[in-house]
Amino acid sequence: MNLFRTKNMNMYNASEVLKSAVTLSILSTPSKLGLWSSLTGSPVDMVRELSPELLKTQEIIAAKYSPAADRASEMIISRCREKNVKIITLWDDIYPELLKEIHNPPLVLYVIGELPQGRMISLVGTRNSDIKSEEITGKISIRAASAGYTIVSGMALGIDRSAHLGALNVNGSTVAVLPGGVDVVYPYKNSDLYKMICRSGNCCIISEYPPGIGTGQKWTFAKRNRIISGLSEAVIVVQAPLKSGAMITAKYAIEQNRDLYVCPGNAFDEKYTGCNELIRQGAAIFSDMSDLLGEEDGALLQGEFTPSAKRESRISEKQLILNLEKDENQVLPEFKTTVEIKINEELKNGVIDIDDFIRRNNFSADEVNQAIITLEIEGFISRRGNRLFKLSM
Repeated sequence: MNLFRTKNMNMYNASEVLKSAVTLSILSTPSKLGLWSSLTGSPVDMVRELSPELLKTQEIIAAKYSPAADRASEMIISRCREKNVKIITLWDDIYPELLKEIHNPPLVLYVIGELPQGRMISLVGTRNSDIKSEEITGKISIRAASAGYTIVSGMALGIDRSAHLGALNVNGSTVAVLPGGVDVVYPYKNSDLYKMICRSGNCCIISEYPPGIGTGQKWTFAKRNRIISGLSEAVIVVQAPLKSGAMITAKYAIEQNRDLYVCPGNAFDEKYTGCNELIRQGAAIFSDMSDLLGEEDGALLQGEFTPSAKRESRISEKQLILNLEKDENQVLPEFKTTVEIKINEELKNGVIDIDDFIRRNNFSADEVNQAIITLEIEGFISRRGNRLFKLSM
């Protein structure tokens, strides 16, 4: 049952609903508009209730399409038809059920290929992986795909590439979540992998960004990681240093109440410092597929996974903020933008509610998201749901 479908949905044709959903997804100030608290309504009604001055497009999308959200949505839909890109909205029955449950789910998914409907797990890790970790990733992917799981990753070099290839090697399903438009191959060195996924049955490329949107913004990489974990029943971190996108995916997995597994590594190997930190904080050690399939009396194996249910987390609420240990000589972060400076100032007074922060200040959602991701990667702050916490330096 799709909880986002309402009686009013039947009043509008499919094209009206699609255009309105795309319009909502590209607005520059969704938090200010209270969209996330109104998603059970019809997207058509939601758009009609907005004043014209609020229908402005996010900067990175406006540059490619139009500053006017109504016009931009028309252009995006037309572009998708030309490129054979499917558009799945939050109000569609085929929208992934697990993804609906995360904080601020994508209102729209752009898809090339066929979105698998079965159970999914994520394999993530560093781009600068070694041969051994890539072999481990491939073995896990092959076994999981052979057991019927769809393998989700971010199509980066290193661990991500090995994860996708493992599934493809056994004709399994895989989903690549991109940080830019679904037609923008990134990194280009993975163009061969991109083509393989597009041509394989029951596999797909997805993104929350429309075609043509580049990957020049650092924060779009970290933002997409919430989708990687959000699609999945469990996340496996194979090899990751402390400051890496995989660690942000792990944080999202904890926040989204997903099972988190970590492959241990040499304590003196920098490429495993993130993995070892997660284990120190209570993440489950992944040593064999039975660790995954045998979890909770075989719930994953029997298809009984229920992410909405209250399940005891392996990592406590206190440990949820990744305590990335700093040495005494570490240089404090340099706040480069006005938004970063403002976040730092307000965190001195306690926890920040992101929606409230956007409402109080004249910043766009793009600016705030970019600042949050930058500070999060630097290890200065931690995000839990819609709240920001300052990490001790």
